Amino acid sequence: MNCPKCDQPLEKKDLRGERVGHCASCNGWWLETADIACVSKAWKEFPDLRKSNPRKRRETLAVCSLCRVELDGFYHDTGATTLLVERCPKCGGVWLDDGELKRVTIYAKDARRGGEQPPVEKQMKDHLKKMGVWVIAAVVGIVLLVAVLVYLL
Repeated sequence: MNCPKCDQPLEKKDLRGERVGHCASCNGWWLETADIACVSKAWKEFPDLRKSNPRKRRETLAVCSLCRVELDGFYHDTGATTLLVERCPKCGGVWLDDGELKRVTIYAKDARRGGEQPPVEKQMKDHLKKMGVWVIAAVVGIVLLVAVLVYLL
């Protein structure tokens, strides 16, 4: 079986006790429906993507290696984060980019520490506030520099 993204051969690799398809080239993971059930049972933070009812769809260029049909791309909300998922509409297999598994792992560690991740909107507002202070400071600095140059000339 080949990778739906880069068409390189998939190798079987351990993911929480289950041997699933892994692409050494792009580090993506292919999970068949049985794999999803086993992984979500062994890894409680891992979402059961078989039950996913995607609200927001997204484009994908990947093709299922088994069925040769285009994968459906969608956003899967896990509560703590949102995964970018591609699923085969025919066989139910799921493709996850390497970053998606890392995201589940990071949020799982935060949940175990007791810290809840703030919503993305709050993170963005905080970031913009910090950036706004720097922008204001830069503008004030430029205005002062121009004023000094005008005064000196």
